[in-house]
Amino acid sequence: MLGTGLVGYAIVFFAPLRTGEVARPWLVARRREVGFLQAAGTVVAERIIDGVTLSAILVLSLAEASPLDPLPAHIGKLPVSVAALPAAAYATLPVFGSAVLVMLAFGRWRASSQALLRRAIGLISVRLAGWVVLRVERLSDGLALLRPEHASAYLRDTVLY
Repeated sequence: MLGTGLVGYAIVFFAPLRTGEVARPWLVARRREVGFLQAAGTVVAERIIDGVTLSAILVLSLAEASPLDPLPAHIGKLPVSVAALPAAAYATLPVFGSAVLVMLAFGRWRASSQALLRRAIGLISVRLAGWVVLRVERLSDGLALLRPEHASAYLRDTVLY
């Protein structure tokens, strides 16, 4: 698994638009021990936990930082206003926080979450609802990362990183 992780991270580094994130689940699924969607579930969980952790660190840092006065007009050569960055940073925390709640709901209340999803999508198409629920079920198998015995170590390592 260490080799798979290292190869996957190398591909993430070199592939455009982080398309290399697909490499790790694909490499794991090739062993046939778990399917692609189960392996992808761990990547989704990792990215969400990384996002909420880094967003929280960013928000705390912004709250403690002394603002520059006057602010630069833009970021380097990018046509992006520096004044827009704090609002964007503050918006990321609730987005990732909501994703954590959805992830926890699918992990903890799996049957209820699936039934709700089946009912909601079933309004459009019962066949589509069955297909989506099956994929979400397989994806949520990868959320074993959220079990307390795994999550605490992962959160510790994420904060250290």
